[in-house]
Amino acid sequence: MSYKSDLLNDGKRIIYENLASKYSIFENLGKIGVFGDISFRVNDNYILTPTGNISKTKGKETYKHEGINSPDLTEFKKRNLRTVSMPVKLVYDYIDVQTVLKKLERMVEGKETHPLLVGGEPLAENDFILMSVEEDISQTDSYGSSTITTVKLTFEEYISDIQRGNNISPKMLKQNDTYNTDNKIIREVNKNILKEVNKRLW
Repeated sequence: MSYKSDLLNDGKRIIYENLASKYSIFENLGKIGVFGDISFRVNDNYILTPTGNISKTKGKETYKHEGINSPDLTEFKKRNLRTVSMPVKLVYDYIDVQTVLKKLERMVEGKETHPLLVGGEPLAENDFILMSVEEDISQTDSYGSSTITTVKLTFEEYISDIQRGNNISPKMLKQNDTYNTDNKIIREVNKNILKEVNKRLW
């Protein structure tokens, strides 16, 4: 083995060693990413890899408060869930196309969520869920089974627990131009009023 190939192999090992702790580094050299039991990787006899741009979307939502004789005011509301989309080409010569399609079908129609790792890094602190699979069959065998298929995978960040901001403690909540007062606050206010009334009566 040449010095150059030794360097390449060592480089691969360093790049991908943090992909996922449950996977053996040596069994998964050349791995590009992981989502559940789907591993995106390239080696001599196995190719399952994004074939185009990996699109990542991050953003936020804001409130706009109309100003009088002044520019509108912008207030931060929340960050949006992150989304990731990627095209993946499945070729029969390098991958069992039907097995991969069945895994993707199970994931996209089920409830399972997993970390999404690309290049050894998770794309968010939270898990992702596979939201859609667009399938484009370009070649089939004599039985009608696809031998070359391109799928576009769309993932969305998945947060199962409600995460309330530390600064959210409004006494009044505006919803559809009506104000609702928190029940605990109402009870506390009423209790204080009754105390004052009792003092005055006696």
